[in-house]
Amino acid sequence: MQFAAKAICRRMSKPCEADWNSLTHLARYFVQFPELVICFPFDSAGKNVVVFADSGWAGCLRSRKSTSGGTMFVNGGSVKSWSSTQ
Repeated sequence: MQFAAKAICRRMSKPCEADWNSLTHLARYFVQFPELVICFPFDSAGKNVVVFADSGWAGCLRSRKSTSGGTMFVNGGSVKSWSSTQ
């Protein structure tokens, strides 16, 4: 969701029909799943930290910009995620 919203927002200064279709598709997803609840059981300390990261070098065919992103898990629960365009 984070990457999709970022990609759609980048194109909204001069949207084409496909951009509006992408926005409508994402909006329908949010209507279908209106809330997200993340529960973390109490734990004394984060003993297990796992980070996944990936990059798409020049992945956008239009601008040739790269996108990188990832997520960080502590004890199996996602505590941070990111997506950025270079």
